[in-house]
Amino acid sequence: MTKAKISIITYKILREHQCSLQETSKDTSQEPFQFMTTCRKKVVDFDAVKTEFLNQMRMSEESASSVDALVIDEYNYLIEFKNGNAREEQHKILNKAKDSLLILNDITNRQIKDSRRSDFFVLVYNKKKVELTEKEKRADRLREKGHSSFALFGFGKMRGFCFQDVMTLDQESFQEEIVAKLKW
Repeated sequence: MTKAKISIITYKILREHQCSLQETSKDTSQEPFQFMTTCRKKVVDFDAVKTEFLNQMRMSEESASSVDALVIDEYNYLIEFKNGNAREEQHKILNKAKDSLLILNDITNRQIKDSRRSDFFVLVYNKKKVELTEKEKRADRLREKGHSSFALFGFGKMRGFCFQDVMTLDQESFQEEIVAKLKW
């Protein structure tokens, strides 16, 4: 497997838009604001990157959508936090993942085949706000035991096409399987 070749230091637009993972997970749609993680490690605020990228092209910020965070470790993790019902917003989330990948590849002069080798899409969802089907519950239990990499809500179709892997994790699983294992 190819390791990530992206360096935040190399790309000014990535370097200038760093903040904590906690900050990128903030849900501002309700008062008081809610955070989906308490991790204070530095990441790239990809919403801010998208905004600057489109502004440099003299395009409206609505021309593309973006994931919340980019974590660069051994691999590149494009992370979307969804505190609402992820199933109901599946189409919007798919667009965010794909638009973000296009933007990242444009910034870093990479091709999609590079993304298939070194990029992961991670959806972090609030399990209190989405009811899993029995099939999804079984698949998620298998994933927790390391027997499967099933992605919920139909996001698995991006695996091998856009990304090396696609993961859908509730907040607790995200903490255990991603945050705790990254080298940072």
